[in-house]
Amino acid sequence: MADERYQRTVLELKSTKSALEQESERVIKMESLKKALENEMKQLTVRAEEAEATAISTSKKIVAKLESRIRDMELEVEDERRLNVDAQKQLRKREHRMKEIMAQAEEDQKNMQLLQDMIDKLNEKVTNFRLFFFVHHTELYISLWNTYS
Repeated sequence: MADERYQRTVLELKSTKSALEQESERVIKMESLKKALENEMKQLTVRAEEAEATAISTSKKIVAKLESRIRDMELEVEDERRLNVDAQKQLRKREHRMKEIMAQAEEDQKNMQLLQDMIDKLNEKVTNFRLFFFVHHTELYISLWNTYS
């Protein structure tokens, strides 16, 4: 009778130890995944900041170039007023280029918004992961407490 009870207790201890080891491995894997996600989020944040800085820098350069071109065009119009047909052709070309640049600027703005949406989604995933980790970690401690109490 005592021998059977001893064997059952040994089996229960082995089972509990195995479950604890599996849970520990799972926690380690989850922590590793969390760190990987945090690193990925940091990398994405840096890339988003770099993209934003590049877009701002590019926009400033484009504005400066456009301002320079506008001044040049005004001088050309004054100097070549007699050549009205050629000046009108040049003006149309410049307007077309400006539309292309504006379209590109709008595309850059859309891309920045997409990146921001991605950042928001990743932030939400990290928050959910942290909550998930906290809940499971708490459940593990409660389970261990109940097991050894």
